[in-house]
Amino acid sequence: MTRSTLAAMALVLGGCSDVTSVPLLGDATYPEGIAAHPHTHELFVGGVANGDIQRIDAEREVTFFKEAHEDGLLNVIGLAVDPERDRLFVCSTSFFDPTVAPSLVVFDTVTGHRLASLSAPADGLPHFFNDVTVDSTGRAYVTDSFAPIVYTVDVDLTGLDVLATDPAFLLDPLGFNLNGIAVTPDDRYAIASVATLSETGQLFRIDLDDGTVLPLATPASFPGVDGLLTVGSHTMLGIGGRPQVQRFRFTDDFDAVDITAFPESAEFLDFPTTAARLGSRIHVVNSQLDHFVPGQPAFGTDPELPFEVVGVSSRLLR
Repeated sequence: MTRSTLAAMALVLGGCSDVTSVPLLGDATYPEGIAAHPHTHELFVGGVANGDIQRIDAEREVTFFKEAHEDGLLNVIGLAVDPERDRLFVCSTSFFDPTVAPSLVVFDTVTGHRLASLSAPADGLPHFFNDVTVDSTGRAYVTDSFAPIVYTVDVDLTGLDVLATDPAFLLDPLGFNLNGIAVTPDDRYAIASVATLSETGQLFRIDLDDGTVLPLATPASFPGVDGLLTVGSHTMLGIGGRPQVQRFRFTDDFDAVDITAFPESAEFLDFPTTAARLGSRIHVVNSQLDHFVPGQPAFGTDPELPFEVVGVSSRLLR
């Protein structure tokens, strides 16, 4: 998507403030994860290709929070912020070598100091830490795409524990399976998505007290989503897949979901993966991962530079 296309789309949607973009640094970052710090109005964006983390400050100035592979980072996938403790949780995973153990790395958002690095269990199985979310108590939850496990990490950061495991988390032997995860605003559940290549994805409700897993009924052609973003008491946005943005409205106990697609988002998004919210704006990474991942339509061709984060007025996704 060119800048002229983005500007034209912004005008069509009702004004230049409705859709904006922030260019990222570097020509090989392929941004995948994004997290927002609501107190400082900062965004953190992770590079899946070169293992960097970029910081977008409140004035939308972009700097490196972590340079490529600094502090032992592998490929940076999912990100989450614990704003009350100024912590950034990072899924550090080798994108192409499942024999390399992934880690959940935790940084202080103010100093950049590494607080913890929690590795996957050495059980001889492949692991891929994909996404992470944090509840209001500072407890984190991590999806493992290659093992049917959702982990949890207490606020003391002493280790990874298994919260939930279910054979249904491994639906597609060729897909990434467990992917996006988000905590419900009442801290009772996590909603996790299994994404597949065969459009047989699934959403699951996971009880945060006892790890009970409940599959949610979804359309027959639902492929799952890459990122999940909580935007209301019973509403989430699903980012990635087809179409690129979907709205999930849940029942009171999150045991059923109604899905609405936003196909028009394809006009201003380019292979988006995750999103973060600051105030009334949804910030989405245009990953362009189809240029990076084998088997995707544009693999082997050059991405359009610069990579960018697109800011969208939340009123466009109601």
